Amino acid sequence: MPTVLVTSPDQLEEAIALARAGGLRIVCADRSGTVTVDQADLSGPLLLAVGGARRGLTRRLTATADLVVAIAYGRRFRPALDTTSATAVLAFEVARQRRAAAAFVRGSATASRRTTGTSGRTTGT
Repeated sequence: MPTVLVTSPDQLEEAIALARAGGLRIVCADRSGTVTVDQADLSGPLLLAVGGARRGLTRRLTATADLVVAIAYGRRFRPALDTTSATAVLAFEVARQRRAAAAFVRGSATASRRTTGTSGRTTGT
């Protein structure tokens, strides 16, 4: 999973433009997210934006994002995770979902080969 450090508004605009041109969804991590990271579909191509613990992400970025996700702590927790910890949680969830999606595709292909004979007709297993 490649990472890019964006340190200026110009770099941010360029990164978003390149991501959108490449067909990536823009997903922001912010405590204002309406969906928790485990509920969101993160299995496809995306640009994941994670802000700093103190300032977070700009309102402009979260407003233009395709999805804003929050990390659920499981209990009331006022402080935010630091950027490294939040990124680790998010990257793990992205990788978990992608492994699950790949396993599903492999399982579907295997099942399809079992039920189809060489003539292409269903064999009724």
